[in-house]
Amino acid sequence: MLSVPLGAAAVLLAFATVAGHAGHSGRVYAGHAGRAASQLQAAALDQAQCNVSEAFRKQDSNQCVRERNTISNDLQRTSLSRQKECDDAARLLVVACESSHGAYVQGLNYVAKLAMESAFSQDQFGVVYKKILDFLIPSGAPDVKQPALWPTFTKLVENIVSHRQLKTVLAYEIAGHAFVEQWARLFEHWLPLVLRQEAFRIVEKYGDAGILALTLAIIKTHKSRFKEVLDFIDGDPDERKFSFKSEVRAKFRGLFEDARPSWWPFSRTRNKKFLDEVALATRQIQNLNNEGNRMMKNTLDGKR
Repeated sequence: MLSVPLGAAAVLLAFATVAGHAGHSGRVYAGHAGRAASQLQAAALDQAQCNVSEAFRKQDSNQCVRERNTISNDLQRTSLSRQKECDDAARLLVVACESSHGAYVQGLNYVAKLAMESAFSQDQFGVVYKKILDFLIPSGAPDVKQPALWPTFTKLVENIVSHRQLKTVLAYEIAGHAFVEQWARLFEHWLPLVLRQEAFRIVEKYGDAGILALTLAIIKTHKSRFKEVLDFIDGDPDERKFSFKSEVRAKFRGLFEDARPSWWPFSRTRNKKFLDEVALATRQIQNLNNEGNRMMKNTLDGKR
């Protein structure tokens, strides 16, 4: 069962992104720029590379050695400029090597600290923290619970991924727990860093609906991969057996761990399309929830 500190922190920190990525506009250098400008640009890139290399050389612990390639590969894919990439790499490496929260994994763990220091105020950070905590553990309940919007979310997932086992998997209590428990990994592996700051804002604004809309958009984007997991647990399992619960949990965990952001190279067009999907999913979730509330009210009024 997911503990409060670990679960809340894992999901919260999955949203956090490198401070400064959001809203940053990269410069496009004209192909016909003068020779002097080209030389200055080349010199700046060389200097930036030296700065990163120097930062890497200064950190020689075993933990730091493990961090280097991961940080470099991640930032090469998501940074809007070479200079930005180098600045972030040097900064991240220092924090990674001093972090007590474990290794760098696609922006998890200590990146929230950077977000708190610059991109978001402490108050904003606290608001999102509480929303995600309430999503995982509503009303201070001791155990992980399925969110109130889960039935609506399940209905929308069924429209995206048609599979005879889907309803069983999503509706089954242990599967719901496994899905929520591993939810952070969707963002850890399936969203580029540059989109995590937007995810943070969406949760701040829409709460549970935003969390599930983001999840729905990711499933829609990677629906073939999601269906692979359903196929793995297909058949006619005895849902009362612990082995079925364990298998569902393991397959979802494997799905999130195996996915790699290299499937989603940085692209302004693709990122905009994803955010459009999130906006659509948010409206769908809110509309279905409002419709359900109206039906419930009408039913209650009819009994009076």
